[in-house]
Amino acid sequence: MAINDYYKPIAVLYLTQQTMDGKFLTDWYHAGQRSWGGFIIDTVLLKEVPHAFPLHKSLPGWLPEQLMLSDWERWLKSSQTTQNR
Repeated sequence: MAINDYYKPIAVLYLTQQTMDGKFLTDWYHAGQRSWGGFIIDTVLLKEVPHAFPLHKSLPGWLPEQLMLSDWERWLKSSQTTQNR
């Protein structure tokens, strides 16, 4: 058995208020481009997810306090299911 026998693709990324409320200079800018800070700057300020990142759907209304990205709009399926009950 190898370690990647348990590999499953990540379908959702959730960044909490603690990550999103980091100090701009020390936590984001000085951390470098390949950090969560650089990722947040690109996503929030440029309003686009980096092209190489596999999760591109965001839940509306959460920015700038929180960020949730998904591989597809999972929340639409759950709300449609609730409406059909």
